[in-house]
Amino acid sequence: HHSFTEYLKGTTRSEDDPGYPILRRGSTHAALATSCLQYLQAGCLESVSLDQPQRYSGWQHEESDRPVGLESRLKHPFFEYAINNWAHHANRSESAGHDQTALNVEIGKLLGDDDNRRRWLRMEAPGYESLTPLHVAAKEGLVSYTKEVLKTSEVDALSQYDQTPL
Repeated sequence: HHSFTEYLKGTTRSEDDPGYPILRRGSTHAALATSCLQYLQAGCLESVSLDQPQRYSGWQHEESDRPVGLESRLKHPFFEYAINNWAHHANRSESAGHDQTALNVEIGKLLGDDDNRRRWLRMEAPGYESLTPLHVAAKEGLVSYTKEVLKTSEVDALSQYDQTPL
């Protein structure tokens, strides 16, 4: 309902209202992204196999007989949401002008761990598990994290499909 949204955003009440805290776009999206990233790293990505070949890719829109990571998706109730939305929330947080320092640390934990990055890619974009953190940061539009990772990354690194990050 529109009136409830106005209440949560604080458009119909003052900062001093003792009710539910006012939701700020940047900090709220940062908290959601952080929750997604921490959930993924809390053990549920370990259930994703890197051994079996996968034909389906959400980035390529190919068909498959079986959804990628079906067992993981069924075992972990927040898994699907976290896989598909952490970068969206990170982008929304940054576009709202929220400081990305703490969020970039969390992103770095996921993307900096080769196995977890490959497992996340197996779920998000099967067939693209060879992408570097810079590839992912650029593809997902993570401007602040891209600037940070550019300091230590090879700009001309090639993926298995001969794609450079930028």
